[in-house]
Amino acid sequence: MLIASNKSESKEVRKIPYYSVILTTINKEKRNKFLECHNFHIDKMQENKNIYVAGSFSDEKGDLIIYEAESLDQVSLFVMQDPLVYNHASDYEVHEWNMSILKEITKSNNNLEEMYE
Repeated sequence: MLIASNKSESKEVRKIPYYSVILTTINKEKRNKFLECHNFHIDKMQENKNIYVAGSFSDEKGDLIIYEAESLDQVSLFVMQDPLVYNHASDYEVHEWNMSILKEITKSNNNLEEMYE
């Protein structure tokens, strides 16, 4: 889909099916024990292009993982393989997330500055 602005610029909008997974720590001792395995799992999933982005919350109470997947069932399978979930260190919830990425085809720094004045 192309959206034209009044300055003869256009933006391409692309919808991508993503799923957000929130891991909530339920056993800190187990989390510490299986964290290295979890990180290895996340790295492998990123290498396979199944994870868009992942990181832990600064309060150390859990993690946020954004998966790119064909279905909720596929994401559930990925999550159940996570060592933190499999070993009952974390609980989880999954939400479908319809993220839009705007790709600006033509834009100068001057126009960007004008937008925020």
